[in-house]
This record gives sequence, C-alpha cells and structure tokens, in this order.
Amino acid sequence: IYSADIENVVEYIDAGTIKYSIEPYYMKNLDGDSKLEYLRDKIEKNEDLTKDDILSLTFLPLMNTRESRSERTIKSIELVDKIKNNEYKTQSLSMLYALLEKFGDEIGKKKFKEVFSMTDIGKMIREDGKKEGIEEGKVDTLIKLLIKKFGKISKEYESNIRALPKSTIAVSYTHLTLPTNRE
Repeated sequence: IYSADIENVVEYIDAGTIKYSIEPYYMKNLDGDSKLEYLRDKIEKNEDLTKDDILSLTFLPLMNTRESRSERTIKSIELVDKIKNNEYKTQSLSMLYALLEKFGDEIGKKKFKEVFSMTDIGKMIREDGKKEGIEEGKVDTLIKLLIKKFGKISKEYESNIRALPKSTIAVSYTHLTLPTNRE
C-alpha cells in the first residue's frame, strides 16, 4: 500500500534465481475527500460502521485529497471521536496513530496529541495519569515521612517500598503520622 504522494514503484525484481514481484496498491487512486464526507454523514446519522468503513477512516490521511496529510489526519481524528462504539473508536485512533507515526510530520503529530487529548479516550488516559501521579506522589511522600521519622532508610527499603502494591501504599500512607513537637 502506497500513500498518495507515491506514484510509481518497482513492481518486479529479477535477481537471477530469485524473482520478486508485488502488486502495488496506490492510495492516490482513492478520493479521500468523498470518503471523508461519506463517513462523516454515516457517523453523524449514528449508522453502524462496517469494517471497511473503519479501514477507510483510518487510511484517510494516505488517500488523495485537496488538503495536507496533517489536516486530513486531524479531520479523521475528530471524526473518529464522534463514533459511539468505543471499540471502533479505539481501533481507529490506534491505527491513525500508527500511521501518523510512520508517515506524519511533526506538525501533524503535535496536532494529533492536541486533538487526541480532547477525545474521551485521551481524557481517560489523562485522568489515569493523574491518579498514577498521585499514587507516585504518595510513595515519595511516604518515603520522606519515613526518613523524617527514622532519620534514614536504606536504598533496599526504599526499593521495597516502591515495589509494594498501591493498595498497601494507600493504607500505609493514611496510617503514618509525623512526630509532633511534644514527642
């Protein structure tokens, strides 16, 4: 499969005893603009998407279009975000990201991150990251409290604490108290 900016490739190589041939598929032969409109209409009407529709949606950035690949990618991502079926949405975004990593430019990648962060999946990942950061912060705070209470802890104990399950850290964190000035 060749993106819209590739027009002609070697289809046959004869290396003596080894002969190699391919059947290239040129994405330039597909009208990305009409595919985008067709898919936009179908998604906005909340119609079921076929596997071919999902495949077309994810390959939109590689098709022939009046827009740049980056612009087409962003429109594809925004359209994917409107899909009600979370499984299809996740599949499409994953494939779009993989294609952008392979064929995209830095501007397109930056825009993908911006748009993706606003999707439901992006928001979920960000919230999970915040929770993870809070949990990591609890581990750091727990270690600091232990150092404050006991003066010093070994690297081995610190490693063991960091390896503990989050539920254990949460319980330890809530039960640990700092010494007061009266102690």
